[in-house]
Amino acid sequence: MRAGLGLVLTLAFAVSGCERGCLSRRVTDTATRTQGGELTATGTDCPSGLARCRDGNVEASLSAHVPASCVGEACVCPFQVVGRCARDCAAPGAVVAMPAELAREQMCRPAESASFASPPPAGASPACEAGFTCRGAIVGSCPSRAVATCTFGCAADELLDEAPSDEAAVSVLCRRAPARDP
Repeated sequence: MRAGLGLVLTLAFAVSGCERGCLSRRVTDTATRTQGGELTATGTDCPSGLARCRDGNVEASLSAHVPASCVGEACVCPFQVVGRCARDCAAPGAVVAMPAELAREQMCRPAESASFASPPPAGASPACEAGFTCRGAIVGSCPSRAVATCTFGCAADELLDEAPSDEAAVSVLCRRAPARDP
């Protein structure tokens, strides 16, 4: 009986030791040691809630973690196609914080007859540092030039990447129609 118990305990320790070793290898694969020997996580956290338009496709970002040890396409934060533009992208490649439902319309080039913006009021000045923003229904090309007034208000606060033109920024940042009540 004692020999059987000893064998069981030896096997239990051996198996738990293997698991402990395997787990520490996994942690080390996703972390690095600092000079002080502490483990720190590495890689990139990809947020959801971003939208962009490429090749006529409206895409929404997916929440993910890209490890620092990735290679090639695996190193890119994931986006999924959520719509297709009838008239191409309004600001190809520009990224904006916007829900996918709204991005399906805002990220596409509007119809020529669409009327959702007008010239800014005289003396309007955006309060921003760089890029394009929309605050108080005024689209600004920062640091100091007002571009347009949005008829139906702002669809998003700012473009996270540069837009190719003022017109493209206005198309993305100004709502195309009044906001719907929830």
